[in-house]
Amino acid sequence: MRSFDRDIVAFEHWMHRTADTVSGFSQDAGREIGVLKKQADQLETVNGEIAARKDEMNKINLVGQEFINNAKVNINYTFCFVS
Repeated sequence: MRSFDRDIVAFEHWMHRTADTVSGFSQDAGREIGVLKKQADQLETVNGEIAARKDEMNKINLVGQEFINNAKVNINYTFCFVS
C-alpha cells in the first residue's frame, strides 16, 4: 500500500506540474512566430510525456481498483460474521 501511495503522490505531482505548464501557454501566448513555435515545441513535449505516463496511470488505476474490490469482499465477509 505504501508503494501505491508513493506512486499516487508522484503522479499527482507530475500532473500538477504539467497542468501549470499547459496553463502557462495561454498566459505567454503571443503573436510572434518565435513564441508560437516555442509553445508548439513545448506542447509536443507535454504530449510525449502524457503518452509515456499512460502505462503508469493504468497501473495505478488497476492497483486502486483491486484495493476497492478487496475492500468490498472484506465488507461482505464482515457482514456474514456479524449476522
